[in-house]
Amino acid sequence: MVQTVLSSLNALTDPMGFLWALLLASILVALWRRNGWLFGVSLGLLMFLQIVAGTNLSRLLIGRLEAPYDPRRRPPLESADAVVMLGGTLDYGPRERLGVNVGEPADRILTAVELVREGKAPVLVLSSAPYLLNDQFRGDSELIAHWLRRWNLPPGELVRLPLCRNTHDEAVETAALMQQRGWKRIILVTSAYHLRRAEATFRQAGVTNLVPFGCDFQGVDPTQGRWEWQGIPRVNPLMILNYWTHEQVGWWYYGFRGWR
Repeated sequence: MVQTVLSSLNALTDPMGFLWALLLASILVALWRRNGWLFGVSLGLLMFLQIVAGTNLSRLLIGRLEAPYDPRRRPPLESADAVVMLGGTLDYGPRERLGVNVGEPADRILTAVELVREGKAPVLVLSSAPYLLNDQFRGDSELIAHWLRRWNLPPGELVRLPLCRNTHDEAVETAALMQQRGWKRIILVTSAYHLRRAEATFRQAGVTNLVPFGCDFQGVDPTQGRWEWQGIPRVNPLMILNYWTHEQVGWWYYGFRGWR
């Protein structure tokens, strides 16, 4: 009982939980004042918030994007000429010891390094998502490379792509690098929910012999997933829903541009 109360109080400190409590209070005020308009608007907003942030809807949706790349259902990984890791995994952190603030997609770094360490490829290729330093855009691959060299990782060669604004740039630069190096096959590492768009974009750019390798899984396995009520709404489900929405819009936009 005490644990349940403490958990509920903790949920109310979450911005979405606090908003949920305000909407609930608004409904009670509307009932007391017999204000039908306020009651209807508050109830509608409360129901919407409960569905998108108080259930596992976002994990079910993003789980469908991730399902084809579940390593438990894919054949054993074969060796390749290089592991290519897509960018956007961290930010510049001048107050941090290593100069970086890692984000959730930093699983890509760990996964890519581990694949090279396992001997799946002798080369690690780092994409270069832009970050701002002294009013100039630079590639975050220099931050990652500095970090990995400090730790003497990985054991193979480390290659950095030029500055890439998006997945299409990453695909074009990788295709050029493969042609220059004479590589035949790569392992493409990125967040599993991003792999559908990334794989299609790389193939369209001419990188046809690739093995997609997912990480940073956020969703529910569709074969086991079911609709679940998760109580007071939280921010995290909205963040996951944002990833899903971003991929849906990106898939349409890349198709419109002819990039996939």
